[in-house]
Order: sequence, then structure tokens, then C-alpha cells
Amino acid sequence: MSKRKHLSEFALNMQADRKAICRLSELDYLTEQNYFNNDHPCHIYFIGTRPKITVDKNGFKFDENSFTIKFKAQIQDKFEELELNFPNYNKSKDLRFESKYPYFSFKIFEGEKQIIHTNGPGLLQSIGPGKIGTFYKNLDFKVLYIGQSYGEEGARTAPDRLKTHSTMQSIFEEVNKNNPDKDVILGLFTFKQWLIMSFDGKMKLSDQEKINDQKHSDNIIYNVLEKKINEQQEINFTEAALIRYFKPEYNEKFKETFPSPAHSTYSECYDIDINSISIEFLTNDLKCRFYSDEINPEWEHFAFFNLHSYSDRKGMFDF
Repeated sequence: MSKRKHLSEFALNMQADRKAICRLSELDYLTEQNYFNNDHPCHIYFIGTRPKITVDKNGFKFDENSFTIKFKAQIQDKFEELELNFPNYNKSKDLRFESKYPYFSFKIFEGEKQIIHTNGPGLLQSIGPGKIGTFYKNLDFKVLYIGQSYGEEGARTAPDRLKTHSTMQSIFEEVNKNNPDKDVILGLFTFKQWLIMSFDGKMKLSDQEKINDQKHSDNIIYNVLEKKINEQQEINFTEAALIRYFKPEYNEKFKETFPSPAHSTYSECYDIDINSISIEFLTNDLKCRFYSDEINPEWEHFAFFNLHSYSDRKGMFDF
């Protein structure tokens, strides 16, 4: 029967913090806006798909009270449609809708003045699922590949790596060839670290065991909160945990082998005797759910991995 090694056990929790969804063509805009920077570097990127969402250039209608835009989501050779009404605040009688092929983005003019310039998916995400009914499922992000953007020679933001990324290009080519009804999109994330602690108040310790447990706690707190775990190692195990959880189609490494003490890329976790790794991945604010062939669409994803075999050592929440 496995035993708890320490009265005080610790987990490193990596929480998705700054985040963005975009197309490859929009990476330059993110760079110009300095959205990911040295204070908030993009650590992890997702490559995924969703149905192509366009606007119907002939579906625009308006009167002095409101205007209507028709959206279309392509599902193989069929289309799901959604009409949404928006208030015509200026009571304008001179509105003009403009969208060019492939009808992803559009503009609305009042006379000669442009008053709106956006794209279909972006507008729908800003509105949120409460107002678009079941159509919101077309905004879901199917995870195909997960990688880290903490690259060589200090390249720490996804735009620096993805513009000419070979994996990105090959996935683009394959998806466009086999699934022309899909849009390839990117999810970009900064992760921040939290230290989680648990204590088993039922354990009876000798005086020496109490001293050893305090040394263990002090060592972890020092290495995690003061000395800091190497950022590259943090991103290594975050990437590995996400791959293990979602098991994306285009990832092979870590799908079945995380966690393992044989992996030197996150060896610091074993060196300081961390019990577990957890991932907290919430996309409510992006107004879309993430999923894969293995994981159902959800707004919130939590994954918890014991770093040690259960036969050797209890997890930190096993009492």
C-alpha cells in the first residue's frame, strides 16, 4: 500500500493568464500591439481548427431602428446560418455593407464614413454564447497541435516563431487539403505559476520527522518562490502536461509518457521533490471552448498529474 512521503506535499499549478485567438495573418497585428512582451511572454501556442465562418454579403438589412447581419458557418458542404440584429443608434437611413471574398471580414459605412470594421468570428466571440444560441459551437477550438514559443536565441513570443514555423505550414497544408471547410487558427497563451500545498493533519510524526518535513517545505518554498524554477523547465512541463491532457492529433511526444523522471527537460521538479503538476486552463474570456478528439468541449479544463507512481507514493490530495 502506498504511503504519503511528507506531511507537507506541494504541486506546481500553471494557470493560463494572458491569451489570444487569431489567424496566422493576424500575428503581425499582435506584434504591433505588443500584446505579448517581456512581462507577458507567449509561452505556449495551440494550432487548431473551427468551421469557416463568413458573412453573407447579400444578407445585410436595415431600417431606422436596427440592422441585420447574416453569418454562415460551413460544415463540410452545408452551411449553418445565423441572423443577428443590432441597434441603429444614429437612426441612419444611409448604411452600406461591404465585404469582399472570402467574406471573413466586413465594413459598414454611414454615408462615406466607416463606422464598423471587424470580422465574423471576432464579432460573434465578443457577443458571447448567450445571444447566439447553439451557433456558438462553431466558435469552438479543436486542438490539433501544442507547442512552446520559448525558442532559441531568446525568441519568446509566438509571432517571432510562427511566421515561418515548419509544423504550422505542414498542418496548414494538410488541413486545407483535407478539410477545406475549416479555418486554421492559433491560440496563444502566457502561463503563470502558483504553488499549491496540502497537509495531512492525521499523520503522526516523530520529532526528527517533523524536522525533516520542515526542511522539505523550506527547500521547496525557497526553490520555487525565491530561487525560482528555470523558466524553460516550467514551459517544458506545461507543454508536456497540455499534450498529455488533450492528446492532439499532430503531437506524438508526451502523449502517453508524461510525467516521467526520465525526462530531463523538467528534472528540477524531481530534484526538489515536487509531488504533482497541475494545469488550469480557462477560456471563458475568449468566448470559445477548447476540445480535441480525446477531450470534450469545455470552458474550463483542469488536469492534475502525480509525478510519482502511486505504488511508490500517494498523491498530495490522497489522505
